[in-house]
Amino acid sequence: MSFFVVNKKRGGSQKKPLFIVVRAADVRAATKRNTLKRRIRVIVETNKKNKQIAHDYKIIVKKGGDMLSFEEIKKEIKPYL
Repeated sequence: MSFFVVNKKRGGSQKKPLFIVVRAADVRAATKRNTLKRRIRVIVETNKKNKQIAHDYKIIVKKGGDMLSFEEIKKEIKPYL
């Protein structure tokens, strides 16, 4: 089961180049939501440095996504980047 929905668009099509959605109903604790957002941001930024073409990303985290480790998050998101 995938805990992430990743939408990728050409650079400049969104107001923000990286938009991460973690609903409070899915992840109750604010500290877990913020940690999850920081981890996703690091994964996307390190991947952007390796690519020549700029893209905008919208990542939606589903229920249970906060239970994954950094490496598991990286493994799930990496194919979409």
